[in-house]
Amino acid sequence: MLTIGSLVAGVAGIAIFGIFLFLADYFQLIKGYSPVTCGLAFLPMIGCILVSSNTSSIVTLPRFGPWVLIATGTATLSTVALTATTSYLAAHHAGRFAAEVAATHGYTVAFTVSAGLFASG
Repeated sequence: MLTIGSLVAGVAGIAIFGIFLFLADYFQLIKGYSPVTCGLAFLPMIGCILVSSNTSSIVTLPRFGPWVLIATGTATLSTVALTATTSYLAAHHAGRFAAEVAATHGYTVAFTVSAGLFASG
């Protein structure tokens, strides 16, 4: 049966695939990492995803329900990404690819914040 929860899980899976795809390009093209170093740079994020998925399903999901967790996480990370993007554009508004670099910076900050939240449990 197709429910909202299964749709959200599917979109989350697609989003994680996109994160790994574009973050690998960012690490290799912008930061200059080798493919092996890029793979090693993903390990903390993968570990945090494993720990946080188990913690959220065992501890917080029965206590608060799924909608509270989904809405809170989405709103928080969207706000962080938007704030980081706009502050980067305000400080570095010159350049041909300023919008693209600012969006990448916003997503990178959001990923860093989410990894920190996942790690803190």
